[in-house]
Amino acid sequence: MRMNLILDVNTQMYPVDLNEQFRLVLATTLREDGGAEEGVYDQQAESTRAAQFEYVMYGKIYRIEGGEAGHDKDSQNLDVYASFGGLLMRLRGDAFNLQEFELDNDFVNQLVTRGAARGLALDDKPVKLHIGPEELEQNMIAAKERGSQFVMVISEKYYTAHKELKYLELKYNIPTQEVLMNVARSAVQRQQGVTFDNILLKTNIKNKGLNHDVKFREDAMQKLVNNKERIIIGIEMSHTTSGEKENSASVVGWSANCLGHPVLYTGNFMYVRARETEPCLDPVFKQVIMRMKKYRPKPTKLDFDIYIGGVSEGQMARVARNAVQKLRENLLPMKIEHNISVVVVSLDHAERFFIEYNTATTSIPTPLYCARDYAQRGMDVLKYIVERDLPNPKSWDLEYLNQVTYQQTTLDNARMA
Repeated sequence: MRMNLILDVNTQMYPVDLNEQFRLVLATTLREDGGAEEGVYDQQAESTRAAQFEYVMYGKIYRIEGGEAGHDKDSQNLDVYASFGGLLMRLRGDAFNLQEFELDNDFVNQLVTRGAARGLALDDKPVKLHIGPEELEQNMIAAKERGSQFVMVISEKYYTAHKELKYLELKYNIPTQEVLMNVARSAVQRQQGVTFDNILLKTNIKNKGLNHDVKFREDAMQKLVNNKERIIIGIEMSHTTSGEKENSASVVGWSANCLGHPVLYTGNFMYVRARETEPCLDPVFKQVIMRMKKYRPKPTKLDFDIYIGGVSEGQMARVARNAVQKLRENLLPMKIEHNISVVVVSLDHAERFFIEYNTATTSIPTPLYCARDYAQRGMDVLKYIVERDLPNPKSWDLEYLNQVTYQQTTLDNARMA
């Protein structure tokens, strides 16, 4: 086994604005000093460290372009569109909005029409409901029983339904998407094509779709990004704020490209002891390998890149060593050749890996950014799990808490919260 251990790699990413053709040009580099560069990125810039550690987003320039629909998912065009039946729920707002029932019809009709033009197959006759916030769960239960594959909720800006919706998504295993009422109204009344496109692209990702082509200037990098024997894992943590009950928990979020296509990221979270700095990562690697076996043919060898964020400098070596040990233990039964590279990121430089060049509609996120998103999801739904699913909220242990969070029947969809 070959193992690369890189502590606190100084990496900076430079996004360029997305234009009307959904084209994104992203330039990245590895710098010795870790300093930020101003202005336009020099395309000729090269770092000696880039050759020491290769990763699909580092050290090269590539473009992400929208392609034509209908191409095979294994071709270079990565447009994979989801087809699903669905449910549209509108949460009741003020009297003015209660009179706007036609808004739902117009909104759905335009989504279906615009989606068809992009190759996204939407059910043109979804079940439509106008409900109050207190009715959200009972209607999610009904959606599950009816066999709905997707739920879209239109909610008022002043009502915070998102956290409860994410809890219900996990509980009933149905992808969900929230659209604010003012966004839906403006999109319909002002014929805002860009707004509809953003909604559709996000819907596509939530249903295992891909929105973009990935083209590298060098063949070697193109092969690297399409390599199904390379697994990239991001691991992040979310903690309760200081002063909260000791009975609370911290959350480990992870993300990995372990599904069918190597640029499709999925993830999950698990609860650990509050403010635990070195949680056991064995459950994370078990889930990654489980999904990899489910969606990919048996590989001849595997290369793992592990990114771990939120680690202090004093813990770097120990955390990295423990991560490698747990991953190797999970790989032993496979009896397969493998290489492991680890990047441990200090708190001072974590933000370098979190720059949001990936919008809600971009299908290729950075591993740590996506992992942080799953960690935050776990923190958001904790309150609902404790209040609704635990028989005695005042006395619970982490093992039982993780059982209740449906870790045994995890969602495999490649979407973020």
